[in-house]
Amino acid sequence: MKANITFTLPALAALVLSTVGCNGQPKTEPFDGTPTTQAAAVPMDLGVITFLDGTPMEIIYDLDSRFLLTVTKEQLRTARTVQDVVPEYLKEDGSTYSTVSIRVLDGDKDTEVVEVGEGPILNPAQQALLRSLDYSSNFVIRAKFTGTDNASGTTGWELATPYVTVVPEQEAVNSAGREALMAYVKQGTSAFPYIVDAKKLRSGKITFTVDRTGTVSNVRLTSSAGYPALDARVMELMNTLPGTWAPATNAKGERVDQEFVFSFGTVGC
Repeated sequence: MKANITFTLPALAALVLSTVGCNGQPKTEPFDGTPTTQAAAVPMDLGVITFLDGTPMEIIYDLDSRFLLTVTKEQLRTARTVQDVVPEYLKEDGSTYSTVSIRVLDGDKDTEVVEVGEGPILNPAQQALLRSLDYSSNFVIRAKFTGTDNASGTTGWELATPYVTVVPEQEAVNSAGREALMAYVKQGTSAFPYIVDAKKLRSGKITFTVDRTGTVSNVRLTSSAGYPALDARVMELMNTLPGTWAPATNAKGERVDQEFVFSFGTVGC
């Protein structure tokens, strides 16, 4: 579901040296037709710049929940089997499930909060754990099941490990639109594709919360892209995102906080 945005710049690398930063961006149009704020030019200390062949490095941008697979609290409340939790990932296709564990994550790391069961049917402890999770919580399912090799026709045990984020029943929405927000950051970091090295670029992530009032808060760098100047510039842009936020709501229509992750750099978890 995550959309990768790549971009190219004029082949005159010397232009980046002379401008040292972003010269602004074309105006983008949000859903209501109101022009969004432009990404302002900013001086950047980029250090030593090495140009190989004048071709910009591909930088990926994305905005989504922490993991691609998501589930709502209402779905967790009514889940009776592991397939109910991630039906698009673990399907009822005749496979025989053995051990199935559900483990809560702290960021990207496993915690000691885990419940283990046998087979696809959730036991009471597993159901209680899933129902205790709040919005923006993350967990991993590790399900051992039988699978058939299409080439050989032999059957053996396989391990599925879907990572899941709990999201509100109605997720928070920005009036400018997701694509416009990514384009805003892309334009605001337009000098960097000529500067970063593919061997050093990593998967950067900035986490932020859209609270019940529609305000962006708790903006923090949770993973560096390997370039402090790029990290700092994206952090700056995340605090000046265009558009306004309609907060998330739960199954009762009550406003709730929701956490998002803005990824930049390379593709990765």
